[in-house]
Amino acid sequence: MRPCSARGLRLDGLASARKHGLASARKHSLAPSRALAICVLPIALSLVACQEGGLDKSVASEVKIAVDHHLARLGGAPSFGTFPVAPNASWCDLQTLHFEDDGQYSTSSPGNSTSAKNPYFLGKNGELTLTDKVNRNVTLRYSGYYDLDGDAYWFLIRSSISENLLFGVRQISGKPTVADDWHIFGETLIFAKSTDAQVPENIGRAFAGEAKIDGSGAITSGVIKDSRDKSILLAGLMSGGTLGFTDFAIEFKGEDTRSFSGGIAKHVGVLVDKTWDDGEIGTLVMVRKQTASADITRLIGTWRVGLHAIFNKPGRAGVASSSGVLLLETGKTWSLSFTDSKTVLSGTFDVGDNGAFTLVENGGFNQRFEGAVDPDYRTLTFVDKTVENSADPFVALYFGIMEKKI
Repeated sequence: MRPCSARGLRLDGLASARKHGLASARKHSLAPSRALAICVLPIALSLVACQEGGLDKSVASEVKIAVDHHLARLGGAPSFGTFPVAPNASWCDLQTLHFEDDGQYSTSSPGNSTSAKNPYFLGKNGELTLTDKVNRNVTLRYSGYYDLDGDAYWFLIRSSISENLLFGVRQISGKPTVADDWHIFGETLIFAKSTDAQVPENIGRAFAGEAKIDGSGAITSGVIKDSRDKSILLAGLMSGGTLGFTDFAIEFKGEDTRSFSGGIAKHVGVLVDKTWDDGEIGTLVMVRKQTASADITRLIGTWRVGLHAIFNKPGRAGVASSSGVLLLETGKTWSLSFTDSKTVLSGTFDVGDNGAFTLVENGGFNQRFEGAVDPDYRTLTFVDKTVENSADPFVALYFGIMEKKI
C-alpha cells in the first residue's frame, strides 16, 4: 500500500511545491454560499501572497523548547476537477516534529531522512510560526497555535494548490494509556468508484462516536455515526509502542477496515489513515472521556481553533483549511470568528455526558457541531458532519486549544 503523502506536498522542504513552481498555482473555482465557505476560501491567493516573507532573522523565539511531537496532516487540492476524487489530489501523512532549544525545528518520518532545520517562533502567548526557507529570496511561513501548558498544537499550510491542517500532540515517554472510554471524531476523504452514486457522501464524510478499549488494546464496544446518518459499529485492536506511538486497526462493521497510526498523549490522540488504496484517507481524533458532564465554568473561555473542511458537492468539491477564535461564554452562548474574515458564527451550546458538548448555530445556517473537551480542559475537538442542502455543502473537523493568558 502506498502512502498518499508521497503524492502531495511534504512539510520537510515542500518538494512538490517547488517542483511544480509557484506560477502554476491554480485559483479555486468554488463560489461558496455558506458562512464557513466565505471564511475559509480567500485561497485564490498564491503561495507567494499567502506565505512569503517569514520572520526577520533578528527575531528570536520568545519560548524555546526541546520537544518531539506527533504530527498528523490532512490536506488536498482546493478544487477537485472530476468525480470520483483522484488520490493524487489529496494527501495525508504522519511525521515527527522536532523542536530544539536553539529555536530550530525539523521533521522526520520512517524511511526518510530528517529535513533541514529552519527557525520557529513560539510566543509566550502560544502563537506559533514555522518558517521554511525556499531560497535566499523566499521564506514560507506557517501559522498556528501551541499549548504551552499542555500537549497539543496545530498550524496551517495554505496556498492556491494545497490546503492543509497539521496538528498533533507531544510525544510521551513509554506506552500510551489506552484502556479507557474515548470520544471518537474524524473526517475522511473518499475515493469512490466511477460507478458509485455522485453524492456528497461519496466525496467527504465526518463522523462522531465513542469507543471502549480494554487493557489489551481491544475495542470492546464502539459506534460512530457518519455524514450519511449511518450508525457503524466498531471493532479493532490498538497496539501501543514507545513514545506514545500506536497502531489502531479499526473495523467498521458492515463496511471495511480502516488502519490508523498516530500518537496519544495524556488525554488526546491524533491518528491518520494514510493509505489511499483502501478507498479513503482520513484523520481520527481520540478524546479521553471524563467521569462526569463537562464543567461549564472551565469550558468557558477563548479557544484557538484550526480546521479542515471538505467541500463535497460533485463538480464543486475541494479542500479548505482555516483558523479562528471560538468564544464560549456565560449563558451558554458562543461565537466563532475566522482569521482574515468579517464573518462570525454564533449560537448556543450545551454539555453532555463525559465531557461531550454540542454547538448549535442560530444565525440562519442551522449548523450543529458535536464535540468533546479533554479532562484537563486544554484541548477540544468537534465536527460538522451534516451535509447541508446548499450550493456548497461541506463537512469539517475542528481542533482547538485553550488560549493562554499572560
